[in-house]
Amino acid sequence: MMKKLLPHFLVLLCLPLFLNSSCKKEDEPDNSNDPSNLKITVTLPEGTGNVIVEAVAENAVEYRFYPVTGVEPIINSSGKFEYLYVNPGTYRIEVRAYGVSGRYVKKEKQFTLAEDGEISIDQGYSTPLEYPGYQRVWNDEFDGESLNSANWKFETGAGGWGN
Repeated sequence: MMKKLLPHFLVLLCLPLFLNSSCKKEDEPDNSNDPSNLKITVTLPEGTGNVIVEAVAENAVEYRFYPVTGVEPIINSSGKFEYLYVNPGTYRIEVRAYGVSGRYVKKEKQFTLAEDGEISIDQGYSTPLEYPGYQRVWNDEFDGESLNSANWKFETGAGGWGN
């Protein structure tokens, strides 16, 4: 009976030694080259809708700028981005700084683009009649507040064409 139990006993004795020797403590990853200290600055030039974002981080080799959720990022190595927002409103942006390992740090910022004041009719826009280096060939301006019937006529098309 002892001879039958001896192999089992040896297996049970050696099994913990074998399992313990195969367990090796994993080395801690080297995080010394990971990006850190990400700082972002957002500049809003007045009345343009253009937003300038500058990102700086230690150990960063690539920056990704997410101007709007769901939009593909703008990627570069300088950390300087420009983006044109067409509509006024509040926006949240995200910037990620990537290191050589592929790991990144990120920061988000929120800003508001105010709606520009409306332009009244008396302000309007004016366009110069002449530009340097160009000569005006034709001008289509009105005399006063109504059409000058000597220069203009109404054509209705008698129901066949026109307005």
